Amino acid sequence: MATLYTDFIESPAGWISIQGTDAGLTEIGFIRELHPSTDPYPNDITNLAKQQLGEYIQGTRNQFSLPISPTGTPFELQVWEQVQHIAYGSTITYKQIAEALGNRLASQAVGNANGKNKLLIVIPCHRVIGSQGELTGYAGGISRKEWLLRHEGALLL
Repeated sequence: MATLYTDFIESPAGWISIQGTDAGLTEIGFIRELHPSTDPYPNDITNLAKQQLGEYIQGTRNQFSLPISPTGTPFELQVWEQVQHIAYGSTITYKQIAEALGNRLASQAVGNANGKNKLLIVIPCHRVIGSQGELTGYAGGISRKEWLLRHEGALLL
């Protein structure tokens, strides 16, 4: 079994947990709080992720260059591949991803796959919105999705 490395970074949207192995990142997600008894156990990959996430938070990075190791079904992996191509500061709809995958009726399945993304921010599922422009579903919470989109300039209200 691969060793799991962990580190943390604070953002205006809350604490972010970074996890990975020597092969790549396996999980990036928001946590409620950082417990004092939680010690980081980083490696080169989590250190690089922490650096790049810090640059993203500071507004000096809009693309990530990180080794990732997502796990999911073949369909989920296809959805996440599409999501990785959404440009910083842009949004697309679940329906547009379904259409790009060749099944315009798969919007709900795309939403379900998006909800299972464990590499938040790096696989930018926060950039996927509802057909009417509504902010729907985000594993990190809608308020964090809103913060991320505002941070990127995709939401101006």
